[in-house]
Amino acid sequence: MSTKQINFEDFYFSNIKSDLNVFLSNNTKTILTLKPNPQKTLKNITILNNILLNEKYETYFVKTEFDAEMMIIQNASKENIENFCPVKKNKIVETYNDYVNNISAYVQYNDLTWIYNILDSKAETDRVLFSNTDFMLLPDIKWGITKKTLKEKKEIEIEIENLYCLAIVKRRDLRSIRDLVGSDIALLENILEHSYKTIEQCYGIEKSKLRAYFHYKPSFWHLHVHFNQISTDKYTSVEGTYSVFSVIQNLKIDPNYYQKTELEILI
Repeated sequence: MSTKQINFEDFYFSNIKSDLNVFLSNNTKTILTLKPNPQKTLKNITILNNILLNEKYETYFVKTEFDAEMMIIQNASKENIENFCPVKKNKIVETYNDYVNNISAYVQYNDLTWIYNILDSKAETDRVLFSNTDFMLLPDIKWGITKKTLKEKKEIEIEIENLYCLAIVKRRDLRSIRDLVGSDIALLENILEHSYKTIEQCYGIEKSKLRAYFHYKPSFWHLHVHFNQISTDKYTSVEGTYSVFSVIQNLKIDPNYYQKTELEILI
C-alpha cells in the first residue's frame, strides 16, 4: 500500500476536539487530524508508515516531536466537517415527508465508493472482524488501534477503553433508520448477535458493557451500526443517537414506525 503525497502547507488549524487537533484544507474539502499533537502546526512532520488508505480515509503513523497518528478525510461531506469542527446548530423536527423531499440533497455529495470497496472485499480486508450475508464488522477508523494488522489480534496494541467498531449493512437500499421496516428486524438482530459475540471474542468486552446505536442524521448515507463501551462518552452525544434495541422495539410495535414518526434533528 503506497503513501500518498500530502501538502501540509495546504492546511490551517481549525480547532481541538477531544484529544485531536483538527486542520482543514484551504478549500475546506479535506480534514486532517493529529493525535496526540499539542502544537497547532503541521511543521516538521515525517510520515513513518500508513495504516489504512482508501478513497475516503487515510491514516498514518507520523513523527512530530513524538510519535503520533494522523488521519485524513478526503472529499469531506458537511456531516464529516460538522463531526470534527464546532458548528452552531439548531434543533428542528423532521417528518417522514421532509426526509423524502430532502434525501436527494442529503446524498448529493455522498460518495460511497470507499464503503462499496469494503463490502466487495476490494479494500481493508485485513481489518474485517466478521462478515456474513447481512453485514461486515470492522474497527472504526477513528479508533486508533494498532501498529500491526488485525490478523495479529493477540499481539496488537489497542486503546481498549476507546473501542469503536462499525457494522456495515451489505444491502445498498438502506440509507438510514428512516428506511427500516418490520421485515428488517431479523437483520438488526443478526447484527447485534454476531457483533456482540465477535467483539467479546476479539477484545474480551461483554455485551453488557457495550452500546449499539445508529446516528440520525448519519455521517454517511449507508446503513451502519456503531459499537462502543458504555463507560465512555467520547463518541456519543444525546442528540441524534438511537439505540438498536429501541429501534427494534419500535419496529415490533409498528412495522412502519420510521415512516410515520417525527424525529428531532440538528441542522
